[in-house]
Amino acid sequence: MRESPHPRLDPRVFKFLVVAGGATLVGLYQTYQIYWFYPAAVGGGNLPLCFIFNAPMCWLWALTLPILERATRRFPLEAKNWFRHLLLHAVIGLGLAVVVQISSAMVIKASHLSRTFNHYSYWWAAVESISGTHNSYTLFWLMFFAVVAAQTYSKLRDREVRAAQLESSLSRAQLAALSSQLNPHFLFNALNSISALLYRDRDSADKMLSRLGELLRVTLAADWTNEIALRDELTLLRRYVEIEELRFAERLSVEMRVEEPMLEARVPPFVLQPLVENAIHHGVSRRREGGRIVVAAHPEENGLLLTVWDDGPGIQGGIARERIGLANTRARLHQLYGPGGALELVQPPRGGLEVRLRIPRRAA
Repeated sequence: MRESPHPRLDPRVFKFLVVAGGATLVGLYQTYQIYWFYPAAVGGGNLPLCFIFNAPMCWLWALTLPILERATRRFPLEAKNWFRHLLLHAVIGLGLAVVVQISSAMVIKASHLSRTFNHYSYWWAAVESISGTHNSYTLFWLMFFAVVAAQTYSKLRDREVRAAQLESSLSRAQLAALSSQLNPHFLFNALNSISALLYRDRDSADKMLSRLGELLRVTLAADWTNEIALRDELTLLRRYVEIEELRFAERLSVEMRVEEPMLEARVPPFVLQPLVENAIHHGVSRRREGGRIVVAAHPEENGLLLTVWDDGPGIQGGIARERIGLANTRARLHQLYGPGGALELVQPPRGGLEVRLRIPRRAA
């Protein structure tokens, strides 16, 4: 797999940059306020000094983010005792606000760049800074609700991912169940054909048994929940047809009309075998002279159209002939493609019966 020319940023680095950038923006906003409304507090309205006065508090709040995240996960508001947890967060936030406010005052005092605390000792600077805790406390609540919103969004995304995974697992399980019904069904019919030949043509029965073994080996190795190339699907179908040709001899004629460009189209594995089996059972086997089956593929604007036609009696009495193979094939199409996949039985003007199977084009 070719690597992307733009490597993805580590999530932890991205998170740090977002938090640091947000803290800096808040510091710039407060710098603007003090620069215009309280210039005497920072040396006559010096803009750099205004920023130095405000930035430490914002950056110190950014450093408390891990504590805030851990507290909100440990005491979530969605629990039954959400009100008690909210009061607990209020107390935690007040404590953090006092610590951040004092730490910010110590940084400003040590820098000697602001006249705010120059005439105080470090002790009195710390005590004096507590009077402005309400401003710092406001920043805590902004950060608190931002963290809660981010965690809520993350939980919703996780639930969506888990729901999609469960839906995918259910779909694959249903496909596997349908396939597990199809395998014994086909095997029963093949063994029934071998039994019919065993006492009147032992050589043909032996050949049929050998072909059946080859077909079963390929079938068991196939992944029934994924798609394969139409070329491979036709190879599987030919192996099945070879078994039926031994049974019906000259009474069965199967023709495959698929142009070369269509051979790479993607189809579910063993999707044609039930259609041909249905045509043999209802069209060929009930006629003394046998019959003819034509398998074809046609491109469509949104996908592929597969058809299986036989020259049998067609739809009699308005009732289409459908067995477990066709029912399972229709269910498989629904599981794989939703409403885009369809299977229908129609009686064309030339007579007989045609099964039309539509497979939509989809991304790999």
